[in-house]
Amino acid sequence: MKSWFDNLSVNLKLGMGFGLVLLFTLVLSVIGWRSLGILIEDGNQAGDVARLENSLSKLRIMRMQYLAANGDETIANQVQGQLDAFGAEQRHLASGLPHTEDRNTAQPLPGIIDAYQISLNSMRAAFASRNAALQAMNQQASQLAEVLATMQNQANRNEDAQLMQAIDAFTTSFLQVRFDSLIVRAEGGAEAEQAFNLAVAAAASDLEQLDRLLLGGQQDLLSRAQQILSDYLAQHQRFEAGTSQIAQARQENAVQGADIMRITEQLRQTQLERGDRQATSARALQVTMAVLALLIGGLSALLITRQITGPLNETRQTLQRIAEGDLTHNHTVTRRDEFGELQRGVQRMADSLRELIGRIHESVTQIASAAEELSAVTEQTRVGINSQKEETDQVATAMQEMSATVHDVARNAEQASLAATSANGEARNGDAVVNEAISQIERLAEEVTRSTEAMELLKQESSKIGTVMDVIRAVADQTNLLALNAAIEAARAGEAGRGFAVVADEVRSLAQRTQQSTEEIEALVAAVHSGTQQVASRLSSSHTLAGNSVELTRTAGAALSSITESVSNIQSMNQQIAAAAEQQSAVAEEISRSVVNVRDVAEQSATGGDQTAASSIELARLGNELQVLVSRFQV
Repeated sequence: MKSWFDNLSVNLKLGMGFGLVLLFTLVLSVIGWRSLGILIEDGNQAGDVARLENSLSKLRIMRMQYLAANGDETIANQVQGQLDAFGAEQRHLASGLPHTEDRNTAQPLPGIIDAYQISLNSMRAAFASRNAALQAMNQQASQLAEVLATMQNQANRNEDAQLMQAIDAFTTSFLQVRFDSLIVRAEGGAEAEQAFNLAVAAAASDLEQLDRLLLGGQQDLLSRAQQILSDYLAQHQRFEAGTSQIAQARQENAVQGADIMRITEQLRQTQLERGDRQATSARALQVTMAVLALLIGGLSALLITRQITGPLNETRQTLQRIAEGDLTHNHTVTRRDEFGELQRGVQRMADSLRELIGRIHESVTQIASAAEELSAVTEQTRVGINSQKEETDQVATAMQEMSATVHDVARNAEQASLAATSANGEARNGDAVVNEAISQIERLAEEVTRSTEAMELLKQESSKIGTVMDVIRAVADQTNLLALNAAIEAARAGEAGRGFAVVADEVRSLAQRTQQSTEEIEALVAAVHSGTQQVASRLSSSHTLAGNSVELTRTAGAALSSITESVSNIQSMNQQIAAAAEQQSAVAEEISRSVVNVRDVAEQSATGGDQTAASSIELARLGNELQVLVSRFQV
């Protein structure tokens, strides 16, 4: 599992870490949104319940106004409209209840509203009946007053004092009945009922007394008075029945209103308790998810940080060792992510550097050895050339002496023969010296050729060093770019990526140090390359001069061979010396000029040898300096 996670790319690791955090954040948002939706829904339901309670309060207030107005029909219509509005609120509330418990609680409301409607209808009918009874009672009282007035007028015409007294007594009794009836309607109670009944009994007794006193023509008025009183009492009973019916309907409305209030209060309490439970559950779930998000986020940050900082530290240590010149360390890389590629690239760079430095070390050793050999050969050549110069000077002197004494050859043949013998020996020695000089110069030319080839090999190896330096610079640039990308990702991660940003800055610093070291090595390689080019140019010049020296020396050898042959001819043709003295003088002068030329060429060869020796010394110095530079690396 760990190996699988190690091989994942950095982008995928970061995506997994931040994805888990975002996932839990999304879950928290969904939970919060759902909880908010539930709270809003419960709030809407609580608002519906509150509106239902408010509508019920308005209904009860209007019902009280209706009772206070004694059944005013306008207010009755308003009460009916409010009851209809309350029913609509109840139906709206019932249709929006999502919970079975709330629906079961609100289930009795339609029946209670129907019963309330029945009680209201009964109350309205009772008020209508009672108002009609009251109106009838007022009319009957007016009619009875008219009858009594007629009877009073007749009694006055007849001047019947007893009848007038009886009429006044009945009138007073009826007024008492009306007064007690008003008390009963206004206050009620047993005492008022008892007083009313006594007043009715007194009125009936006075009416019987009046019946005994009336004459036959007044019986119709008496019968009408009796009927009006009977109807008045009947309407009073009707009024009382309406009042009882109103009281009963009022009691029923009160009970029904209390039931509705109880149901709405129960709904409101249930919703509050449910809201508390849901809020508690939502808080617990949010806290749980938040804790899980923090734990998983922290673990992800720790794991990803270790996955990133571990290989970065290893790469930093490897680059530090390379920067210090230690190329002996080999690191086996098993990761297959970006850091694994980076480590493999650094390891390949170290292997290439180790191989390159090893080859440079071998080449430098060969260059140093060849430079020492070239220096020794150059010294030998210089000694030979100096010896050749001295011998040539001697030959030139001898030839000058020979030219001076040619004129005396004829006079002293023996001396000429001896001089010829001496000249023959000297010529042979000069020929041997010239042959030795030719051999030395040819060896010098071969060593110069080998030095030139070695310098060409050094130039090639220096060019390879430049290629490797390009690879190192590219790897350093890639490391710097990866560190910069890692720093950007750490900056996006905020606090969780601060440690990663520090490591990324350290890697960038090491990459910059690697670039600086690469530039220094490139400068040194450029210096070596320039020095090798100068040495190669000087060696090429030395090679050309050595070739010229070989040709001139061969010419001198040929001239010396001619001198030897001529001296032999002088020995064999001693008799012809005198005759050929002039010719020999010319030949001697020509030989003298040739010897002078050989001397000049020898001087040029000596100068070239000195230059070759100086170049050999410079090459040896550069080889030693390159060895010192290469020795900084441990392979």
